[in-house]
Amino acid sequence: MPVSEEITIMAQWILGAALLLGLVGDALFQGAGGAGLNWLFFAAAAASAAALLARRGAVKTDPGGRLLMGLALAFSALMALRDSEALHALCLLVIVVATAGAVSSQEGWGAFKTGFLEYAKSVAKLAVAGFIGPTRFPREAIIPAEGAEKRWNAAPGVGRGLLIVSPLFFIFLFLLMAADPAYQYSVRHLFDWDISTLALRLLIVAVIAWCAAGILHRALQNAAAPVASPVHAPLQALGLPEVVTILAAIDLLFLSFVAVQARYAFGGPALVKATTGLTFAEYARGGFFELLAVAAIVLPVLLFLHWSMDRATPRGESPFRWLAAVQVALLFVMLASAFRRMDLYEAAYGLTELRLYVMAAIVWLAIVFAWFGLTVLRGRRELFAGGAVASAAIGIAILEGLNPDALIARANLAHAQKAHRFDGCYASSLGADAVPPLVAALPALPPADAAIVASQLLKHWTPPTHIDWRSWTLGRAQAWNAVESNKPQMTALAMAAPADACSARDYED
Repeated sequence: MPVSEEITIMAQWILGAALLLGLVGDALFQGAGGAGLNWLFFAAAAASAAALLARRGAVKTDPGGRLLMGLALAFSALMALRDSEALHALCLLVIVVATAGAVSSQEGWGAFKTGFLEYAKSVAKLAVAGFIGPTRFPREAIIPAEGAEKRWNAAPGVGRGLLIVSPLFFIFLFLLMAADPAYQYSVRHLFDWDISTLALRLLIVAVIAWCAAGILHRALQNAAAPVASPVHAPLQALGLPEVVTILAAIDLLFLSFVAVQARYAFGGPALVKATTGLTFAEYARGGFFELLAVAAIVLPVLLFLHWSMDRATPRGESPFRWLAAVQVALLFVMLASAFRRMDLYEAAYGLTELRLYVMAAIVWLAIVFAWFGLTVLRGRRELFAGGAVASAAIGIAILEGLNPDALIARANLAHAQKAHRFDGCYASSLGADAVPPLVAALPALPPADAAIVASQLLKHWTPPTHIDWRSWTLGRAQAWNAVESNKPQMTALAMAAPADACSARDYED
């Protein structure tokens, strides 16, 4: 078979698979009302299409790429576990990064021994491939080569056959419609399309197919081949004096901050309240975001200095390691201070989504800096980025297991038992995963709070008459079941709730 015909056939298979994925995506996402099982089915369809095309084209797939695709499928399955927009966004981030890595692995890119820049490049390349779609296809994919002309000899005959059968087809169709009213209704309903809806659906199919064609083509155009890790020469090597000066200055600044904050940051609620003009909200939120910004800036600075350092100087890395280790140790103190601030804030005002994710981010940053010490500072920089990304994926999976919305609801219910105020409006505004513990706690809540929670849960989580399986999640199913099983009691409680109890509420972070 001529090479041009092989290219033509493979490109046409990719186009066909992309169009099929477009139809599948439209069926799964159009009007689904949210994320759930649809993500799992679409990811499975995309992975199956890629695997079948690779097998048909005899494209050797990289083991690391297969592992990353498995990771993407696993997090697609987690989309159907919890009913939390924040968790869905985090899972989607992992899916995108894992898919980008799987595609880039076909070009010899290694996910586990590379840097953050390469991760960013892989995501950017995935986006570009989706954007340009099939425009990079060889010309033979659109205009069949001479060697492929024989495959289309039957096309004129098919066209003539359709022309001949058309009158008979419509005669039989009208007769059958007249013979059976139910069949007549079905046919008319089939072609009773709204033009705007049809246009939207065709647009969705076209966009998904376009992006899928570009991504599949990029993933399958080259067999995986191990290549040596690229050596990135620094744009301008920094000498030892420059590196030492930069690190020493930052270390002294951090040391001064830690020294001043030692008593203030860990002084407890009494000291915070005694500070003139400083509320708990300002103390916790302002302090956290400032310290988080410091940590976010320090990490790339350390990585850049390590990358750009002139290694021709004998023992040049030793001063860097010591000064960077001191900086990491001081950052641990700052992260502990930030965590303490959030802990004080939570003890006074209860737990919210933002506060929970703030604490999770602090823990993750601590793990990343510990990993920095174990890899970069010990001469194993190539392992750092992969480990940091893997720790983020593991952290998101742990959050899925912890069930954040249910955890927040239980924490605030326990908080209320210690004579603290319970915000029923905020509790009932959480996702579906918070509904079962809230329903279970209704008998123990004060009457006013129980009425508000019951009315809001009945309003938002009464099972719909039609359940769309595409957006089904375990959290939603459990919420609907909890409300339906306790509907008579909840209805009685809700009668005492003010009509506008939770209208136009702004919840404090």
